[in-house]
Amino acid sequence: MAYNAPPQDLLLDVWNWLFDPNYPDGGIYPHFLNEPFTAEAAVVWVAGVYVELWQTTGPEDDPRAKHQHIKEEIFRRIEAIKRARDDANRPAPPPTPVGLPIRGVLRLVDEGRGGLADDLGRRIFTGCHAGDLLSRFYRYPDAVRGHLDTISAAGCQIVRTWTILDGPWWAARTGEMHPEMPGYWQAVHFFSRELVTRGLRWLVSQGDAMRHYPGDGPRRFFMRNLGLTLAEEGGIERLVVGVDAGNEAWQNGEADPARLALALSAFLEVLPVPIASLTSWDEEDLNRYARSPSTVIDYHLQRNPFRHAIERAFTASYWDGKDKPFLVSSEPPGGGPHVSATNHPEEWLDLEVMGALALVHYLTKQLYTYMSSPGVISDEPFDRYPALAQGPKLAAMLPVDIQSWRAFHGGEGRASSPERILAVSGDHVRCDHVKAPDGRIACLVYVDEPCHLDLLAINGFDGDVIHPGTLERVPFSFTQGQRVAVDLRRARLFLGHVRS
Repeated sequence: MAYNAPPQDLLLDVWNWLFDPNYPDGGIYPHFLNEPFTAEAAVVWVAGVYVELWQTTGPEDDPRAKHQHIKEEIFRRIEAIKRARDDANRPAPPPTPVGLPIRGVLRLVDEGRGGLADDLGRRIFTGCHAGDLLSRFYRYPDAVRGHLDTISAAGCQIVRTWTILDGPWWAARTGEMHPEMPGYWQAVHFFSRELVTRGLRWLVSQGDAMRHYPGDGPRRFFMRNLGLTLAEEGGIERLVVGVDAGNEAWQNGEADPARLALALSAFLEVLPVPIASLTSWDEEDLNRYARSPSTVIDYHLQRNPFRHAIERAFTASYWDGKDKPFLVSSEPPGGGPHVSATNHPEEWLDLEVMGALALVHYLTKQLYTYMSSPGVISDEPFDRYPALAQGPKLAAMLPVDIQSWRAFHGGEGRASSPERILAVSGDHVRCDHVKAPDGRIACLVYVDEPCHLDLLAINGFDGDVIHPGTLERVPFSFTQGQRVAVDLRRARLFLGHVRS
């Protein structure tokens, strides 16, 4: 292609526009370039860009239109340089403290569409399942104090515990727990105080209550008394974040949503907590127990092998047909014999797997409750399984508003497909995305088994890659159309912003 020199008057117009404050709309250079450009270097740079674009850009038969098009492109490139310089010089935000206790009243932001917040603002919170801890406290209070110290030190802010355990199965293990036992209500009072002392909050599940009390009257009497007792010990300001009417009540004494709602309302009439659910189902039918007066959907993630479990948790989060926008994942998979009912229980003893499980909840509009064998029967230390602290550490690495971002699938042929940074490459790979309106983005890549991936970049990216097992965080960037090489055993999180 023959060299086509731009007219000198048009090139002079660009220089005046950039450098001469007396020129109409001119003199923008001091504002947009500054360092690292000197004035001389800026002139050389602009001339080179202009000449290059004159050869390749705009209509050949309209020099003025071509000139204006080139000015707009130069302006865009200057803005990109300035933004990159500002990003490089911007001080890193202070790290979020790991496991900072809830301050004041926990609340759902925009009914959960914006995630959770307390008096400090939007934050990511982590629960720990400790199902039999009230029953064990009734018998061995010092042992439970040690468990609560461990849970608090790990950075968990919420404890999910059952209030009623009924029948021979429990009698042969931790022991039954119900209001007809002498000292029951005293134990509830004192257990509440142990939580408050440590800054822990209670996600109060009724366990076997619907089976223990088959009639509506006794159920409502118990729920009202429980609400009044917990209000006395700290209420929503210092103690309780949520309540249900029973644990998996559909197979534990009551399947009728109307009767569960009747029981739940007796508690909420005296203690209107922010997180309320009838009971827990699984991710295949999230709306089954989503009716009023519930404020969230509580579900128990099926204990599938790793990738399928993570996928089910993510797809549950962005399903538009949910009757409630916020999910409580109160019994996900976890490590140990009491919870790992899968073909591959060893997976849930893996820090990388458990870190990815926590991340898929943190990235979406869900409360993650860490689950482990002592979370069912607390006859061993909670920190025997090292993933107890993994979730809170990962939560501290994420933007506090990430649960307000929009979640979308990484596959082809969807309305959101052009917004992805990475595309899936085969049935064994998932690239699940969440994106903020300002261009911040996260993509969780996870696979069935260790492999090397060459993923197609649908958009450019600047940010970091986080290892959910080691917590290593390294800078990472790629351009649109690039093949992105990733070696991973199970999962990586890309966290940053879409390159413009």
